[in-house]
Amino acid sequence: MSERSDISSILKSPFIFENWRARDNAKMPTATYEFELLSDAAFVGETTFGPYRLINTVAHASGDPDGRSLAPVIVLRVDQYIEYSVPDMTQTDQTIYHGGSLVDEVAAVTVHTDHPVSNHANSG
Repeated sequence: MSERSDISSILKSPFIFENWRARDNAKMPTATYEFELLSDAAFVGETTFGPYRLINTVAHASGDPDGRSLAPVIVLRVDQYIEYSVPDMTQTDQTIYHGGSLVDEVAAVTVHTDHPVSNHANSG
């Protein structure tokens, strides 16, 4: 059994932290994904948290006179180092589940750590 599958079979913390730990021992990610994050705030700069990168799209929702428009202001790039599998839903286990999708979890930790504003993952 490979080191990556060993790690994923004994998850003790949320996937985003296990993926970050696996990054330290891996040479290349097994996959890379990008997700648009919507916000009504303007962002400046870019940042990286381990295998998670926030990329500024230079978009902003300032054209809305009411200030209620959302625009894809950030792209969240996720380098995946371990396999993500849907947990067994036949039994309740809330020890490492935060209540949202993987993208919601990563966005909440990375964006709110660096920029305390409202943002939403684009599901479209």
